Amino acid sequence: MYKSMCPRWYGWHDNIRHIVVEKDTPENVVISTAKKVSNSITGSKSCDVQLLQKYHMIIEAKKSYPAITGLKFHDTKLSRDSESISLNDNTIEN
Repeated sequence: MYKSMCPRWYGWHDNIRHIVVEKDTPENVVISTAKKVSNSITGSKSCDVQLLQKYHMIIEAKKSYPAITGLKFHDTKLSRDSESISLNDNTIEN
């Protein structure tokens, strides 16, 4: 979980977001990725990012309903082996 503050021509855009990364991803990579995501979402070029919480989550599905197929659970995919981030089907290159 991180907080981003992004300058825009009309003021500041701030938000709290979650980012999902592979286990043992270095914090500097998480921060860099969060900045790229925040810049892309807000249209800013200089978002400031502060990490708030790091957690390990395990989800155990008990029952799925048909409507679940229409949901997006997370929009960001980070691959350690790649120099790019996938955000809502758009790719952000390093």
